[in-house]
Amino acid sequence: MNESLSNMCGHFSFILLGTSYITSDIFHLRILAMSGISLSILFQYYRPLPLFIPIRWNALFLITNAGMIAALLSERNEANKMSDNERELYDREFKQMGFTPVEYYRLVRAGRRRQVKQGSYLCEESQVQKNMYFLLSGSIEVSIDSTNNPTAEVSPSGSQQITRRRSRVASISPNSFIGEMTFLTYLQESRRSTSASTTCIANEDSEVLEWDFEELATALETEKNRGVKNALQAKLSNDLRKKLSAMTSTGA
Repeated sequence: MNESLSNMCGHFSFILLGTSYITSDIFHLRILAMSGISLSILFQYYRPLPLFIPIRWNALFLITNAGMIAALLSERNEANKMSDNERELYDREFKQMGFTPVEYYRLVRAGRRRQVKQGSYLCEESQVQKNMYFLLSGSIEVSIDSTNNPTAEVSPSGSQQITRRRSRVASISPNSFIGEMTFLTYLQESRRSTSASTTCIANEDSEVLEWDFEELATALETEKNRGVKNALQAKLSNDLRKKLSAMTSTGA
């Protein structure tokens, strides 16, 4: 290889590596990095005096990127094996909000499916909330404490009981998040314990996807899940807007 071709490899190497810095897709970033490193090795080798120290280090970086690409391809292959129900949910609810199949796969795998019995509490007003949910089937009643001046009544046993009134503010149907406002607050306040602003009770036997706040927040902070975090925050914000709009319409 003559010197002019070697220099061209050097120039294109820096162009590709520079492009990788402004690429948000981690898979494309790895491809660009591998291509840039490969050209860099050619540039460093085909010189009057080969630069073996950077060549060896770049070879190590090349192998590392190749391993990461293999892992990403494996994950994409796993994402393509989603069940029909998971695929249908992705196409209907998550694809339009910017989730890629792999990002959706990571989000679903970070949670767990859970059966919720009728009458079970998913969150309770003014109590610390630790989980976020996505309702797959069933329905959830949302209520708030509407008691301005709670009264104390004496029970037959002689003990005092506080009487409170609850007002139903919404009913959550499938394909909606529960506890998303509390989770977003949890993220914004550096993972400090956050209390629920409403009480959510299952109207019937239901099924949910459940995420632990701490586990989900930790997973979203990793570099590979940056896209998942951005897409999830957009999805949660959109879900909140829909709920507030529905509540306003009902109130009107």
